[in-house]
Amino acid sequence: MGLKQQFKESEKEKEIEITIEEPVIYLSGPMAHSPDGGSGWRDEMIEDYGDSFVFADPRNSVDPYNNDVEIINRMSDYDPDSEKKQIFGSQVVQKDEEMIDDCDALFVGLEDVKARGTISEINYAYERAIPVFVWEVDGQEESCWVYDRAETVNENREFVVNSMGVYLE
Repeated sequence: MGLKQQFKESEKEKEIEITIEEPVIYLSGPMAHSPDGGSGWRDEMIEDYGDSFVFADPRNSVDPYNNDVEIINRMSDYDPDSEKKQIFGSQVVQKDEEMIDDCDALFVGLEDVKARGTISEINYAYERAIPVFVWEVDGQEESCWVYDRAETVNENREFVVNSMGVYLE
């Protein structure tokens, strides 16, 4: 996980060197149907908890809100004359899965909007025994699937972050 211990022996004396690496947290949550593209809460998480965690941010893989990029899901939607760079949704999914595979936990900022990709990410992590922590951003009640897959589900962000920190210790 995020804690790595390295032992080093010097010629004159035994010395133990401990390197603590912060846990890597994937920031899952709606983007396409979120009013701000899911940026607001992610930016706040990075600012508020960047000293405690390393964040894997799906906005860094392929930014679907970049005006120069268009995500297409069907080959019939491909336009060779498009002024935008066209990428397939499968490319986005593959990059997101790679980031999830490399993380220690999934933190989900679940807004009360359509969140099909987010639910898929929750299940992907759960199937790989990666713990899931859900913050109900708008205080909404979620599907029983979310409650079943998550270690913690709560409308208080700090409570969810603290629960995650304790779990990862």
